[in-house]
Amino acid sequence: GADEVGGSPCASGGVKCAAAGGMLCWCFVFFFLMIRRPPRSTLFPYTTLFRSEVMRGAGETVPGFAGIKFSEVDPKTFAACTEIGGDRHEVMWGSDETLLTGLGAGANAAIGSTYCFAARVYREVMATHAAGDLETAKLWQERTARMVEIQGRRGGLSALKATMQLVGADCGPVRLPLRTPSPVAIEELRGELAQGFRGGCATH
Repeated sequence: GADEVGGSPCASGGVKCAAAGGMLCWCFVFFFLMIRRPPRSTLFPYTTLFRSEVMRGAGETVPGFAGIKFSEVDPKTFAACTEIGGDRHEVMWGSDETLLTGLGAGANAAIGSTYCFAARVYREVMATHAAGDLETAKLWQERTARMVEIQGRRGGLSALKATMQLVGADCGPVRLPLRTPSPVAIEELRGELAQGFRGGCATH
């Protein structure tokens, strides 16, 4: 049975946690409640832990909760979360290089860093999947996987910001301890993207 967690933020809010996982989940929910945000704003947390519990609990008790960014490649849990969310709360697929997997699990929306400069390719993934042409959809998805691999190998966030600079949207330097790529490194990144991701990226 569910025991009330005495002396905790959960207990003061009248929330009952059924197990240790539930307790941890509600610690996250309580943290969300503590976030200061503008009135009437929405809450869309990035979560990789206790996703279905967050959907159930936050969806019922947290003002402004709109849904979650689902970043694990776990179609079964994703489908469960979308069922819990129903028409009220959205579950967005959050793994760029596995968007096709998310679409197969029922995703109709996604969030990803590389969509900022490679939206064309992801639109092709979605369009060919919707048309039932899975072979072509896989080819487009393979392009995104190569791109993500290049970005990761060349510094992750540093490479992402450098790519935004290449497409004309300079987002400024990265914060320490990350290092902003040198002009030479940025040109090398451009060349590698053009070679390994030809036809889908806006950097050439």
